[in-house]
Amino acid sequence: MTVKFCWKKFLILISFASSIHCSTKGTSVSDHFDGEKFFNPVDQKSKTFSDLLKWQWNRNAVKWDEQTNEKIPEPVTELKIGEFALTFINHSTFLIQIQTSKKLVNIITDPMFSMRTSPLSFIGPKRVRPPGMEIDKLPTIDIALVSHNHYDHMDYKSLETINEKFSPLFVLPLKNSQYLNFSKKPRIQEKDWNESVDIPELGIKIHVLRAHHWSRRSFNDTNEALWCAFMIETDHATIYFAGDTGYKDHFKQTKKMFPNISLALLPIGAYEPRWFMEDAHMNPEDAVKAHQDLAPKRSIGIHFGTFPLTDEGIGQPVLDLEKAKKAANVNNFEVLKEGETKIFTD
Repeated sequence: MTVKFCWKKFLILISFASSIHCSTKGTSVSDHFDGEKFFNPVDQKSKTFSDLLKWQWNRNAVKWDEQTNEKIPEPVTELKIGEFALTFINHSTFLIQIQTSKKLVNIITDPMFSMRTSPLSFIGPKRVRPPGMEIDKLPTIDIALVSHNHYDHMDYKSLETINEKFSPLFVLPLKNSQYLNFSKKPRIQEKDWNESVDIPELGIKIHVLRAHHWSRRSFNDTNEALWCAFMIETDHATIYFAGDTGYKDHFKQTKKMFPNISLALLPIGAYEPRWFMEDAHMNPEDAVKAHQDLAPKRSIGIHFGTFPLTDEGIGQPVLDLEKAKKAANVNNFEVLKEGETKIFTD
């Protein structure tokens, strides 16, 4: 028991360090980059090592039990123009299928199919629920969106497998492409906030947008790679993927840029204790405020129910979301079961 406890503390305190390092040389100074590090342009707060120690040595985490999935989906093979399908795989991983005027486009967000959110296969936060769709059941992936470099969002093994099988276009925020050191060279578009990737052969445009977060993949690369949200835009639909973020004014800014959002995917989990997590992760009440700021036709919750990363119980995000929705009189914000597919018409 003592050995297990010590390993857990050790791994948390080194922040799941790996040997990868990413240079920021050549990036222009901006309102979110100082020449060496990226930063949040408003309310920049950084937790100290002593803050981390305080949290870890005073944790009151609820134990998560192993879970099974109720649904086993099959990818959609046909949609009408203007329709899109959404399959919740797990955590922040969704299969988004959009019928454009060109073809049925398959997009995956922050693909995470591994057992642990760690650079090591034998230790680190372990999934308590299998993916809602296995990686070998995916349809041909056209685009993979990766919001930032934390291990629960940028899973090297999953990304390498997807690259090997499908050769999709990877869209990432600045300075993240150097982490995708695959044997088969990937196709990559790396963009700053408020830049976009136009893919006319698919009838899709991907916008890279501001989020309020941070990055680290190893000991010595804190905030040397950018983090982001994405907007997927077609002639018929506009789909927002928030990535990982705290609640700030960027949602209102996004609404001004995109006044008619079809669907917003908003994180609702990994939020306790608030004194430590508030700046980087929304809780369900924050997610409802973000939903109101964006004013989409509908929102769906992400980033919950798979990995015990923080102190709340496995079911608490969904319960707290229902309370927050009721308090705000919101009825167009839901969660899907792992493996559940919904088809929408904008």
